[in-house]
Amino acid sequence: CTGCLHCQVYCLHGIDVPRSLEAARTHAYLEGKTLSSVFQAAERFHRFGNPLGRRLVPELRELAPPEWFGRESRVLLFPGAHLIAERPGVLRQLLAVLSALGVEAALPREEILSAGMELLDWGDRAGFAAHAKEVRKLMEPYAVVLCPAPQDAHVLKNRYGEFGQSLGGRVAGCAEFLLERLEASPLPLKKLDARKVVYHDPCTLARRLGTIDAPRQLLARCGVEVGEAPWHGRDANCCGAGGGYADVFPREATRMAQGRLDECGAPKGIPLATLSPRCES
Repeated sequence: CTGCLHCQVYCLHGIDVPRSLEAARTHAYLEGKTLSSVFQAAERFHRFGNPLGRRLVPELRELAPPEWFGRESRVLLFPGAHLIAERPGVLRQLLAVLSALGVEAALPREEILSAGMELLDWGDRAGFAAHAKEVRKLMEPYAVVLCPAPQDAHVLKNRYGEFGQSLGGRVAGCAEFLLERLEASPLPLKKLDARKVVYHDPCTLARRLGTIDAPRQLLARCGVEVGEAPWHGRDANCCGAGGGYADVFPREATRMAQGRLDECGAPKGIPLATLSPRCES
């Protein structure tokens, strides 16, 4: 189970199967009976503060000007581990867009660059609670926490409260935030060269956060024609990136990703767009 929640779309009772499996994984973790790869993944997370197994602040400092770090601001840009490590060019572009829109956001200076959803997925509930406390402390000074990664936005908005670390309404997704700023900006928006893309709905963004129209509106504002996959919106198929699944079963997750690429027309040369660094990677 990748935690994609697609099953709930067709469940007359609205059962949240991933939450049930999360409880089972927590029991297995506490009993020491889960997979060794899960224990290894959790150990890496606790050592480095992210699921990728290396320090990311040095890489982040290579991508952003020094004034972004720790400056006084109402907005914290919480980039997420996968955007820093696997899509650095996209992060540079996001920083440039925010600057052009007059958003003087701050970046974290500490090795706290993941909200920790993976720990819940693996069953390390106590580890997640400790991590959430540190993340909450990092975010306390800010009125807005901008999350490019849907899984970070979801867990900050919808799960932290269970552990006494509620962030209230300060968590914002990228698409809605940028659309709002574009509406308020006097700057003309340069249209991209006419092209068509197929948009892949990240499961967490569409089904957990209910964000379906905003990414499409953002692409349209940039002059991009948005095509739809056969399965899209709340009914989109999962690419295998969620639920900590790809960290433990990378081959199976890759097969799921290939199936989604085929479905979206990638073999025919159709460009694919998405709003999730994890899905993209």
